[in-house]
Amino acid sequence: MAVKIQLRDTEIVFDDIVELTDEQLQLIISTAKSKTEKQWLNPDTRGIKIRLSPEQKASVLGYKNQLVNGHTPQTLIDHQLLRFTDHGLKRIAARIDRDAFPSERALLGIADIVIQSQKIENDAEWRGYGCLSYNLNGEYNGKTCTVSIVFDGPILVITVITDEPNPTTYTMSALLPADTMEKLEIMREASKQKPHKDRR
Repeated sequence: MAVKIQLRDTEIVFDDIVELTDEQLQLIISTAKSKTEKQWLNPDTRGIKIRLSPEQKASVLGYKNQLVNGHTPQTLIDHQLLRFTDHGLKRIAARIDRDAFPSERALLGIADIVIQSQKIENDAEWRGYGCLSYNLNGEYNGKTCTVSIVFDGPILVITVITDEPNPTTYTMSALLPADTMEKLEIMREASKQKPHKDRR
């Protein structure tokens, strides 16, 4: 059910896949007006933690499973059912590839976590958007990772990955289309011609 939420300077429509309790919704409504939209969307802003009930967690996983049902990591990306934010791509590159650009293997690995994971953390988070972000836990190359996702209608958006507990969800700007990997591969090849100042 769509609900209007008043921020300090504007009003947004909140419409998440999970129906929140009155208490959960009031926590967002009462805190939302303390900041402007720009302040809420700042990556450094601490979001509002929403403790999920077992039923709500099951609902999120059920919705996620329905979206990914019958798909492989490759088809999820090819069909534009899974996308990555700009910051999510940077974190994948830095944490998994130790490079300036994420590899196709890493992106497919994260997509596989989204497909396979049946573990969702107890707290969702609200940070000024019209929906909550949820944290899925899984493994990549034997290492535990947390993948933060939001649901943009029938599309899963990966906002950040981390191997640290309780990750922060970053801005949902610059969603990349299905040809992301092809473009990244071109950039990777070009990057081999010169050193990166920001290589870690």
